[in-house]
Amino acid sequence: MVGVEANVFTNSFEIILGVFFNMGFEQIILFVALAVVAVILGWGVLTMARGGDYNVKNSNRIMRYRIIFQAIALIVILGLMWFRRQGG
Repeated sequence: MVGVEANVFTNSFEIILGVFFNMGFEQIILFVALAVVAVILGWGVLTMARGGDYNVKNSNRIMRYRIIFQAIALIVILGLMWFRRQGG
């Protein structure tokens, strides 16, 4: 049964890689922008869950990072929408 489970994992991994490598330039940019925001959001949540001195020192800075990168992601999304509307 281990061979079947490994085969399913391998096939799933190949599908994910195929989807990623068949993405267009615009989709990759969107994926990266949203992934960065998600990572920073996760960092902030883990910081709050951890609590203590680290949370007190860094929570506001992490929140600022998240807001900045959300704004950048929004500008990227709007820029790509404008670019696509112009026929690019």
